Amino acid sequence: MINIKPILNIKIFSKNNLIWFLLASFFTVSLYFLRKGGVTYDELGYRFGAKIIIQTFQSIINFDFTLARSYYSDLEYYGQLLLMPAYLLSHFMSTYLFRDLDTYFINFFSYDDKYYFFSHVFLIAYITVLLFFIYKLIKQQRNIQFALLFITFLILVPSFNGHSLFNFKDIPFALHFFIVILYIDKYFIKINESKNINKKEIFLFGLIFGALLNIRINSIPFIGLFILFYLPKILEHKKLKEYLILYFQVGLIGLSFLILLTPSMWIEPVSWWKLAIENQFLLKWPGSTLVNGEFIVATEMTYSYLLKFFLYKLPINFIILIFSFFPLMFLFQNINDFAKKCFYLIISVNILFIIFKPTAYDGIRQYLFLILPIIYISIESILSIQNKKRIFNFLVATNLIYLLITQISLGPYKYTYFNEFVNEAAISESCESIDGCGDWATDYWGFSGKEIASYINKNLNEGFLLICRPDVSVKSYLDDEKTNFVYNNLKDKVDTTKLNYTTSDTTVLRDLEIKSFYMVTFHRPRLNENSCLIDPNIEPIFKSMKCEDIFINTISLRNKEINLSYLKYCNL
Repeated sequence: MINIKPILNIKIFSKNNLIWFLLASFFTVSLYFLRKGGVTYDELGYRFGAKIIIQTFQSIINFDFTLARSYYSDLEYYGQLLLMPAYLLSHFMSTYLFRDLDTYFINFFSYDDKYYFFSHVFLIAYITVLLFFIYKLIKQQRNIQFALLFITFLILVPSFNGHSLFNFKDIPFALHFFIVILYIDKYFIKINESKNINKKEIFLFGLIFGALLNIRINSIPFIGLFILFYLPKILEHKKLKEYLILYFQVGLIGLSFLILLTPSMWIEPVSWWKLAIENQFLLKWPGSTLVNGEFIVATEMTYSYLLKFFLYKLPINFIILIFSFFPLMFLFQNINDFAKKCFYLIISVNILFIIFKPTAYDGIRQYLFLILPIIYISIESILSIQNKKRIFNFLVATNLIYLLITQISLGPYKYTYFNEFVNEAAISESCESIDGCGDWATDYWGFSGKEIASYINKNLNEGFLLICRPDVSVKSYLDDEKTNFVYNNLKDKVDTTKLNYTTSDTTVLRDLEIKSFYMVTFHRPRLNENSCLIDPNIEPIFKSMKCEDIFINTISLRNKEINLSYLKYCNL
């Protein structure tokens, strides 16, 4: 007879096993949300950029340097660490393993649909692995309780779990950045305690730093800033020489890894560095961002931009915990030193932003890396009262319940989250303006395009459709059998038995003398333009355009409807 008693004694939710439950939940829920969410604004560029990098590699291997130079593109300055494997894996899965459009629980409408789905699955899997790596480092640095609370709170931050579904640059950057600063703290302690750091550890540290550089080289000043916080104690313990040797070795390995994954640097190193610095440090984006009803032009940045966005995008409990941490540093002597460094980093980045006012846009996407230090000091604030067990348990439970309730209705669109400081009723509304009205942009990445496309596939069979930017978010999911893409000035391509569409090209409407058409836009009010590039001064036919909403894709934020995207019917 089989003895099942040992099996029954296994504690599934013991502290050691809880991390697997958390990570499995994060991965499963994210995978579920991919059924609704689609491809976003930048992903066509990511796909094209990955292909260019791979072609450059191939050309150099074949000693065809002229061809390699012809592939040179500014798409190579960001994120190639993930873009290449995501491209190769997604292409392989879509072309060979899952050739049929109907695959298990998802009905794919096109090859692009499959490709982007598998690229997002790869991203979520990669993030899950990095979360486990961070858990192990924090567990080693602090204890298992702190590590579990950190991962739990992090995956419940809307700006983190929402962007994790599609953001190939900023979320991996945030995770790699935090891993690097955890390593900085780890080896600071080792050197101060005169412990040896073996070559394997140095090599791993260098690879992690190199991975960060392969996402963004502008991480260097932030890493340098964080190291400066340790300088007083480094000098106090007279260990400067040891640190210089360590960081020289780590920097050399990291730089080598960057060069290895950047083929254009092999043939045009000076040009690559010059243009990479221009793109990552000196970029002048001409657009604007809507912040609580005010348009802020990226090149005319205000000192309060970053503070405002964190004030409105962070769940309120973290804002309270951040402000609580400041007096705790003076009241309690046992406040963790790394937590203090995280606090200094947050304050320093905000001060530097106020001083230099760098180009910023799309909310806090470039500053999502600050979320992890914010979570760290938030956990430290809560743990400062862990000796008072009832109050501690109440605080943890209250924070977790609040985080769940405040975002639960957002589904896959949690990146659009705003906290209770925002007037929910004023966030968005449909109006005569093509891209909507209100105090905020909501789906500025175009993640809801798949749902708009699903509505079109089910309800529209003929007519003409204008898909505004980002058009890739919609056209990737249109049913190939029911729709027909119309190119500029190609009247013979029009099939009246199908729904014909074009993307952000209004000249087609003029050339084909179309008077009535459908139009897809996303809720992103703009200052001096619109997502369809419609300018009545250039094309007078649009001066009399009138549109009505056929379908509005909405979500609920604390029982208030928020608009994400629109399908309109327009007459000229």
